Amino acid sequence: MLNAELARVLKLQCADIAALSAAQTTLQPQTIAWQQAQRFIQFYNVLCDQFSGDAVAMRHWLRAESKTLKGVPLLLIIDDGHLEEVIHFVDAKW
Repeated sequence: MLNAELARVLKLQCADIAALSAAQTTLQPQTIAWQQAQRFIQFYNVLCDQFSGDAVAMRHWLRAESKTLKGVPLLLIIDDGHLEEVIHFVDAKW
């Protein structure tokens, strides 16, 4: 995932993600970014379990059109803010 994509998921700026990556800062508990990060980690773990850790299959699923979701899961998450809906879909599907 690109820093710009992660920034959108966490509702931060790209510079914030760069600072996090460089260990120059941390997420503050109880902030929206913290909550979003927790949900995104939960999503990642479920996806990883469902694809038995196959990063290529996970990446493909995230970037491929889903007729059921009516969109590309990654774009639904980063562009439309539908992380919760995609989490529910993944939980229910598998």
